[in-house]
Amino acid sequence: MAANTAYQRAEQQRIKKARRDKATKLDLSGIGLTEVPEALLQLSQLQQLDISKNQISSLPEAIGQLTQLQELYLSYNQISSLPEAIGQLTQLQVLSFKSNQISSLPEAIGQLRQSLTIIFHQEIFL
Repeated sequence: MAANTAYQRAEQQRIKKARRDKATKLDLSGIGLTEVPEALLQLSQLQQLDISKNQISSLPEAIGQLTQLQELYLSYNQISSLPEAIGQLTQLQVLSFKSNQISSLPEAIGQLRQSLTIIFHQEIFL
C-alpha cells in the first residue's frame, strides 16, 4: 500500500509540474496507474503523452480534450477499446497500443486527416 501511495504522489507531482511548466511532453509510464488521472485531461498543451506500462483498462471520452496531442503511447496496459473521442485528436501522428486487448478500432479513427502511424501487435478487426 505504501508503494501505491508513492506512485500516486509521483503521478500528482509530474502532472503539477507539467501544468506549471506548460510542458508539451508527459511521461507517466510504468507508475502503476489503473486509470487516466482527471487532472491530466486538463493539460491541453500536451503534444506527447506516454501512459504505457500501467494497468489502465479504459480511456475516458475526455481524452478528446487533448487536441494538441501528436503522440499517444498506450502500450502494455489492459485497454479493451478506444473511445470515439479519439477522432477529436486531429493532430495525432503516432498512436501506439501494442499489448492491450483492443480488437477493433472506433470509426472516429477515420476522421484523423494527418498521416497517422498506428503501432499494435494483436489482431485488429476492421
